Amino acid sequence: MRQKYNVRLVGIGAIDKKYLVLAVLVWTGLVIHTLSADWSTDFQFHTAAIAEFSTNLFDPRHIFVVPELPHHSLSFYHQVWGALASATGLSALSMAQVVAVVNLTALLVVIPPFVRVFDKRPSAPFVALLLFLLAWGPGAWRLSSLLNLNSLGFGLPYPSYFVVWLSMLAVVIVSKVMRDRGLSWLTALLFAFVGFVGSNAHLAIFGAFGLLLVAVVVTAEDAGRRVGLLALLSFGGGALIGALFYPYPPLIDIVTATGVVDDQNRTVYQSVLIRTAPSLLGLVPLVLRRRNWRTDPLVFAFALLLAVYAAGAILRTFVLGRVIVVMMIILQLALTTWFLDIWDRSDQRQRRLAVGVSVVISTMLLALATSALVRMVPTVLLPESVASDTRLDTPVDWLKDVDSILEPDDVVLAPLDLSQFFPTVGPKIVALDPAAFVDDQPERVADTERFFSELDLSVIDDYDVTWIAYTPDLVSPGVAADIDMLGDVVRFDDVVLVSLN
Repeated sequence: MRQKYNVRLVGIGAIDKKYLVLAVLVWTGLVIHTLSADWSTDFQFHTAAIAEFSTNLFDPRHIFVVPELPHHSLSFYHQVWGALASATGLSALSMAQVVAVVNLTALLVVIPPFVRVFDKRPSAPFVALLLFLLAWGPGAWRLSSLLNLNSLGFGLPYPSYFVVWLSMLAVVIVSKVMRDRGLSWLTALLFAFVGFVGSNAHLAIFGAFGLLLVAVVVTAEDAGRRVGLLALLSFGGGALIGALFYPYPPLIDIVTATGVVDDQNRTVYQSVLIRTAPSLLGLVPLVLRRRNWRTDPLVFAFALLLAVYAAGAILRTFVLGRVIVVMMIILQLALTTWFLDIWDRSDQRQRRLAVGVSVVISTMLLALATSALVRMVPTVLLPESVASDTRLDTPVDWLKDVDSILEPDDVVLAPLDLSQFFPTVGPKIVALDPAAFVDDQPERVADTERFFSELDLSVIDDYDVTWIAYTPDLVSPGVAADIDMLGDVVRFDDVVLVSLN
């Protein structure tokens, strides 16, 4: 009787309709969020990288300042989207919205076959997706690559989410070739390309999924393991090329140039037990399965990832803590199987009770993601008291207007809090703080602050400034009046631009 409540998708198998309903709801809400482009602060890095590649596809500069310096956001992922932005004429901001929808759609399509690698039951994708989204405690991270509702809408255009669904797809395909016990040269080359793209886009997340892939291969039956090892070699070769030899810049330049990138990952070691409390229940089924760790990919992978996570804390190499993304997925997959096992052993009365309890718990967990839910509702449908909340403001609206008058060769001088936004539509800036890979960053910051406090006009000549930008709350009225006299004034909401051309 159960089969009539399922649908069959080509190449995926039977999936409970509940998953499709949930996926459509999530897709719709996150697309609404994406249309407002209300992303986390990392959006400046990724959108600016797309803007830079759309102008200089094979000779990119630093995404924020004029010198031709390396930057960690210049990846093959951004290069592809930059090329498409140039070909279609879309702005970098609009292209980032397209990227977000592509990543969201791919993720929701890949999750069912990925989950079914570890649990074949048709209901498993629905339960897993529900846990991915909601099994989080108070203060859940707003961190790209995590699948909780508090993170997804705020980082969908970022390469980390691309790597999440690409890596899930890799696990699915490798599992299939191991079952088929055959690996063609064409498939091996495809794996190498996936390794190149994945490691180059986000090495930490790709490496974390790589350990899960290793566990899937190592715990496989002997007949399929040889094929799986060949697939791992293909992935590894491509990943090595992507990590070390992609020229904009190679990974080695990023590792040696700055600690800024690593410091941003310190948060994955903070309040971990509180933020992940619901999913930590997954430790119970993992412990129950520990005796079979040599044949259980989830137990094997969790042990590997836990060792890496602990090493990150001990060595204070916090980027290693990003493996927590896959650790959480493993816990949630273990919970999925455990819950379905209990469900299969239950009678009708127990199942009705379980559904009621699940609804109550899900509602409570959903309340912890209120801020994300509000952003999934069109503004016109929100009560005025909510819609007018300044926490819902986004800089994108005025940036779209600014984009129509600024050129990629322009240099904008603005206070540090404001300057970081302009590279997202192409122009460069004098300074922002912090800025990776910029040796004269202290001088740039000092020059910027001196200009807006003392109106030192020499700064304009030193950096070939073509526009000055400010908001009234960032400079004194006297300085603002003097700046307005330097050229033609254009106003966008609270942002004032003065053309020096």
